[in-house]
Amino acid sequence: MDLTPLRSAPALLHLLLVDMPQLRWEHLAVLADHPTLPGLAVGTGSRKRNDDYKARLGYAEPPPRR
Repeated sequence: MDLTPLRSAPALLHLLLVDMPQLRWEHLAVLADHPTLPGLAVGTGSRKRNDDYKARLGYAEPPPRR
């Protein structure tokens, strides 16, 4: 659950965390203010928790896949 290595990903554009009910705020907090990450999708199994995490981080939904 350590997402800290993603902080140093120089070209991270979108992150999809799917089917991850174990995610908690402290796991995601390390991604706040990532220099290249504009979009994040979180799938914890709880829409309320997903929306809360995205709002706290300030990221938009990634664009739909083509």
